[in-house]
Amino acid sequence: MNIAGFSPFLALLLWSRVRARAQKRLGVELARKCSKQLEECRKDGKTANTYFLVRHGESEANVVGIISSDPKIGTKKHGLSEKGKEQAAAAGQQLNSFLVENSIPESRVFIHSSDFTRARETAETIHSSLRLENQLYFCEHIRERFFGEFEGKSNKHYDDVWNFDKCDAFHNEFDSESVAEVAQRAFKVVLDFEKQHSDDICVIVAHGDLLQILRTTLEMEFPPAHHRSSPHLTTASVTRLNI
Repeated sequence: MNIAGFSPFLALLLWSRVRARAQKRLGVELARKCSKQLEECRKDGKTANTYFLVRHGESEANVVGIISSDPKIGTKKHGLSEKGKEQAAAAGQQLNSFLVENSIPESRVFIHSSDFTRARETAETIHSSLRLENQLYFCEHIRERFFGEFEGKSNKHYDDVWNFDKCDAFHNEFDSESVAEVAQRAFKVVLDFEKQHSDDICVIVAHGDLLQILRTTLEMEFPPAHHRSSPHLTTASVTRLNI
């Protein structure tokens, strides 16, 4: 913007408005809103919960290099590969070690998982490893991000969507689900858990893009639109959420 000829005050005002609009498009305002809601839940000395993000193990879709984001397909097909099953077991062992080392009883651990086959199988393996009772819940809010017209096509098309993400958290190019839409539905799982629990462990088993977006939104190191700048979550990785 050419602001030559404007008074310093007016130039600053105009620049502030431009910057505010840009930040809104990047999802900064959304991230602040989520942070404020978490703060409201933690008033009156309530102890915060601990969150672990677990990406599903290697899936059959990963092996053949295709995008599987349609619930009609993902909830019925594309389960874990043999390698993915081993990865899920390792993730369960890693979480179990954390519980043992910190003397945390299994009764304080709750697993919330996407109902996509690859996530469900990962969550069930972890659930068995931790020897939990009935603390396993499947949730539509943490399903895979929908990639629209690229469904069933090469995973190289992720970049086509991510390139638009960089400057707009609200875009729906290629009929894809926006970063903001994913962040809002995934955050609901965290917010509901905060309202219902105190000093417990929530293990969220889901998908790479959704978890990266959720992590970026809540940790606020980057704007949600820049979720690809956050460290990549590999298959069956276990990551503690810093909130």
